[in-house]
Amino acid sequence: MCISRSLSKDLLLQQKQSTSYKTFAQEIDQVLMAIRNDECNVNNYLYAAKLYSCQGKQQDAISILKRCLSCLVPEQEVDNMDSNIIRDQMGLIQAQLVRRIDFVAHCPYEIICNIIDRLGQNTAIECLKVCRAWRRTLLSYPPIWRNIYIGTDERKITLSDQKEILKPPHSITKYIETLYISSSMYPACSQVLMSLTKYSFDNLKILAISDKGIWDKLIKNPFYLALPYIGQTLTELDLDGRSYIDISLEQVLRTCLNLTAIKLSVLNVHDNPITGIEIPNTTLLTRIEIASVITIPARIIKSLLRNSPKCRYLALRFRIRNGILDVLGDYCPELADIRSLIVRRTYNNEFDDDGGNHDTMAKYIPNPIMTVNSVEPKGALRCLQLQHIQSALPLKSRLAKSCHTLQAISLVMDQPMDNTTVHDWEPFSSFTWYTLSYLHIWNGRQAFYQQLPAMLRRCPALKHLHLQNSRIIEEPIEREGQNDADILKNEIFDTIEQLDHISELILNGVDVTGPGFDRLLNTLQQKNDMEDMNTVNGIGQTSNKGDRVLKRLGILDCKGVTNHILKQITKIKNMQRLAISCWGNHTLSKTDFEEFIRTVVDKMTRLLWLELDFMPLTTNSVQYIINCKELKNLTLGRKIHYCKQKRVIKKMLKDSDIEIVNWNSDIRFTQ
Repeated sequence: MCISRSLSKDLLLQQKQSTSYKTFAQEIDQVLMAIRNDECNVNNYLYAAKLYSCQGKQQDAISILKRCLSCLVPEQEVDNMDSNIIRDQMGLIQAQLVRRIDFVAHCPYEIICNIIDRLGQNTAIECLKVCRAWRRTLLSYPPIWRNIYIGTDERKITLSDQKEILKPPHSITKYIETLYISSSMYPACSQVLMSLTKYSFDNLKILAISDKGIWDKLIKNPFYLALPYIGQTLTELDLDGRSYIDISLEQVLRTCLNLTAIKLSVLNVHDNPITGIEIPNTTLLTRIEIASVITIPARIIKSLLRNSPKCRYLALRFRIRNGILDVLGDYCPELADIRSLIVRRTYNNEFDDDGGNHDTMAKYIPNPIMTVNSVEPKGALRCLQLQHIQSALPLKSRLAKSCHTLQAISLVMDQPMDNTTVHDWEPFSSFTWYTLSYLHIWNGRQAFYQQLPAMLRRCPALKHLHLQNSRIIEEPIEREGQNDADILKNEIFDTIEQLDHISELILNGVDVTGPGFDRLLNTLQQKNDMEDMNTVNGIGQTSNKGDRVLKRLGILDCKGVTNHILKQITKIKNMQRLAISCWGNHTLSKTDFEEFIRTVVDKMTRLLWLELDFMPLTTNSVQYIINCKELKNLTLGRKIHYCKQKRVIKKMLKDSDIEIVNWNSDIRFTQ
């Protein structure tokens, strides 16, 4: 509803001076505060009525105008023009109330349901307050209330909003099946948890609570008070927050007997380290995710796994003394996903992955299995992600069942691995992995790399290979009386050359000197030329040759990157993403780099993403990059040498159409 055009000049000036965007609630709070400070200013009342009217709150608008009239006493000798403006405005609002058409009452129920499905949660809750007819119609459509999110932000929430946002209306609680609670304020999170004890949440199945930002207070007590009220129906529980300390797995599992999934990202888990978890019956858990800043005793985890025979997905993010495989043993025979990550405790108790490229692997590692019959046979692995692994022998029985199911492997080797032998890694080369498409190896030692060529020969479907921080060249390898790591290194490159479906190859810290890597680049170039020939002849459209061409290549901080290797790389014309970091290579001059970039632009016409670090970037090379028509994204690492032209280069790139990603950060090849 619009205010009359005869608003005073002061009101118009007040509106023009509003330069920042505010919500209606913030505007109303501000104008109500102004009314309390000066009850005789008519403009404030008119402005408040306008705000209420714009939100459809006509009765509130009329009430504020009546309040204004009560303040216009004759003793104040107020101009009659103000009184007339207020009365005219009240008449317009009242007329609007009379002429209002209730579309909810006139539309067919199916159309109303279609509209309701498109409403935001807060809008739907506001619609409950319009009238009884709207309330009755909205409550008769339970699907809109099945998933409720309650969130607060101390930087955005206003005082007038707190009571309505921090607790769901009691009329909808019986319909809620999934409740998400996210708060950065302790009173807010505690208030929502206590509402679980006051209202009926008979159908609540999933409870997710995130309390990031709460520093000095713990919400353990409100959580334990609320848990018995929802424990009989709850099937999934997700706790994420630094304020969760001394969470008892035993108490949670004893209270929530029907849990099928539990996810904890807490400061620590507190159960008896001697007896472990003691529960009367085995759990129904099919998914277990536990992250703890403080190490959890192995006996607690063993007792949990022993009581979870139906578990299909296991993810642990904390340091285990002898590794997850020692704790797992023969428990959880139906496991399909095993993921172990190590976290460090930061200064603010946040989680920090210990040297893993978890974000990178998330693209390739399949989504968790949630149903019991998703993978056959039971116990066949689909994903294996292990950090600080010392031997593959404990996995042999599980790997034997996984030849046709295993899709992703990520292995981070332990630091003290001097006693490992080739026999420890034989299970990886003893079976053929028909579906394995992703393999990531980090800090592999000599015994493992002696098995790697045999393992790669048994991966016919491998598409993504990451070798990171390899120590092949650093350690002497005893093979038939020889002390030569180059033999094994070239053998690994020759084996990669034979992979038919490799589409992404990332080498980080690997020595690429020698003929093996040169032969690999030549083979990749030949496959690229063959694809172009098939495309010209119309063969590529009906064959799978396009899946056998390298699309993404990363050479990061590798020893032995020369001009010859860079020229070989530019011959792989169909490359879509290229990352080059020449740390430790001082032979690349400005002229050589400019020539490399010019060749990339001329020959690699399908390149979409380019990442560079430890390179001498000049204005000429930047101009070549800008002229690359297909290039969409450019990443410049923190060690780029700008040759005293950084300001000019930044301006040139800013004026171009290329998106600069992760400016001055480490190249992680994660997007």
